[in-house]
Amino acid sequence: MSTNTDETKERNEEIIRELRNIVSQGDPNMKYTKISEISQGCSGTVYSTVKMKTGLEVVIKQINLTEEIRKELITKLSVLQEKKHLNIVNCLDSYLVGDELWVIMEYLAVGCLTGIINKHCFYENEISAVCREAILDYVQKYPKNETKGHL
Repeated sequence: MSTNTDETKERNEEIIRELRNIVSQGDPNMKYTKISEISQGCSGTVYSTVKMKTGLEVVIKQINLTEEIRKELITKLSVLQEKKHLNIVNCLDSYLVGDELWVIMEYLAVGCLTGIINKHCFYENEISAVCREAILDYVQKYPKNETKGHL
């Protein structure tokens, strides 16, 4: 086995240890029922799912962790779990299941913004409305003098 492979394996194990500190414990299969596959990408598969207890439709993004795991995954997951915004799809929970990270997100029937942008030509007023709504929460949290230089 090469040194590069050993380094990758050690880095992956370290990242998985860090992920264990921020994900929920337990078996998400006991809480969620998969309905159908929505999409499949290079990092994993997204499923339409129902939370058994409430009937709430959510999505589960199952990210394969058998390949090289990037450290940014921890940062992204931490930010997703910490930050909640009325106008952005929010992370509801996350689990480690075997060799996968399951990220439970709010369900958005119309799809993701990237998909909408790729199918629809936006006018300037529509682009400005999307941008405004995306930063609205940030601007409301900080007075004008504190946001100077941050936007």
